[in-house]
Amino acid sequence: MPYFPFSKNHAYIVDIDIMKFGSCCKRLRSERKSIDVFSAQLKKVMSDEETRIMFTKVCDLDELLTLIQSFVVDGRVLVPVDISSETLPSPESKASLHQLVLGAVLLASVCAAFDRIDFIFETSYTISRSTNSSALTFLHVFAYVCGEKLLAHGDYSLIMPVVKSLVTYCEKENLSPGFPQCAKCPFSDGAVSMEELSVLLLKQLSGCCNNVGMTAHKSATDPDDALCNLGDALSLLELLASKMSWGWVCENIINELFKLLDVCAVEAPLTAVLVLLGQISRLGIDANGFQDTEVENIRVKLSSFISQSTSNKTGLPVQFAAVNALLGTTSVSFQELCNLSPLVSTSTGTDCIQKWFSLLSDEQKLLLASLLSADVS
Repeated sequence: MPYFPFSKNHAYIVDIDIMKFGSCCKRLRSERKSIDVFSAQLKKVMSDEETRIMFTKVCDLDELLTLIQSFVVDGRVLVPVDISSETLPSPESKASLHQLVLGAVLLASVCAAFDRIDFIFETSYTISRSTNSSALTFLHVFAYVCGEKLLAHGDYSLIMPVVKSLVTYCEKENLSPGFPQCAKCPFSDGAVSMEELSVLLLKQLSGCCNNVGMTAHKSATDPDDALCNLGDALSLLELLASKMSWGWVCENIINELFKLLDVCAVEAPLTAVLVLLGQISRLGIDANGFQDTEVENIRVKLSSFISQSTSNKTGLPVQFAAVNALLGTTSVSFQELCNLSPLVSTSTGTDCIQKWFSLLSDEQKLLLASLLSADVS
C-alpha cells in the first residue's frame, strides 16, 4: 500500500481496493469506467471551495504530486510505520502493475482537478525516457484522464508532439510487449514520423542557438526563455536518439550536430551542443564498442574542433565541454590520461587531449582536474 506523508506533521495512507480495481479487467480499455468514476468523484470533491482550502492547509500540493510521481516512475511501495516513533524506517517492496496504474490515475486526476497539467507534461517526459514496459500504459492513463487539457495544450512547445510521436512509433513497431496498438490512439493526432521529428527538433535547436546569440547582443528576447528553450530542444533530441537505433541516429542527427558546431559561435549553445554530442556518442559505444566507425568520426570531429579552438581562442567552457565529450569516446579516464607519458598514444582522441592539456596554465589544469574529479599534480 503506498504511503504518502503529505506534510511533516501528517501521514496518510491511500487506501484503495487495488485488487477489486485490477481484477475487473485485464487491459486499460476495460478499466475506463472505474477511472471515470474515480476522476469524476475527485474533481467533484475538489471543486468545493471549502474542501480545497482545508486541503491546502494540511497538504503541500507540489510535495504530494512529487511523491505520487516518484511512486509511478520508480515503482516502489513504502510500508506504513508508526509515525510516533523517533525513527521512521522505510521498508520497500515492488509495486504491482495494478498499483502503478492506480497511482497514474491518482496523479492525473489530482493534476486535472487543480489545473496542474504542467506537472503531467513533466511526468510524461520522465516516463517517456524510462525503459519501463508499462510506460505506454501510464501515458495512456494520462491521456484518458486529462484529455484535451493534455493532448491539445499549446504552452509546452515540442514536448507533447515528441511524446505523441514516440508513443505512436512504439505502438506501431510493437516496442512495448503486452501493449497492443490502439485502434485509434489518443496520441496519433499530431504525431509525425521519427525522421520528421528529428528535422523538427534540429530546426528548433538551430533556432534556439540563434536566439541565444541574439540575446548576447541585447536583443529583446528574454535570455532565460532562450536558454530554457535550448535546454528543452537538447533534452528532447537526446530522448529521441535514445529510442532509435545507432544507425538511424548517425543518419538523422549526428551529421546535423556537426553542422551546428561549424556555424554556432555563441558560447552557451555551443557548449550545450558539445555536451549533447558526447551523450549521444555513448549510444554508439554501448551498441558497437569504442571502435565503431561513427564513434571514430565523432572523435575526429571533436579533435579537429579542439585543435581549432586553441588557435582561435575559443572560451574555456567550450573547450572543456569539447574535451569532456571527446574523453567520453575513449576507453581511458582523465586520470589515466594524465598519468601517460606525453604524446605516447596513437589514438586520435587521447593524443589531441594530451596536446591541448599541455597548453593550459597550471591554474587552468587544476580547474579542469576539479571539474573532472581528477587529482592532477
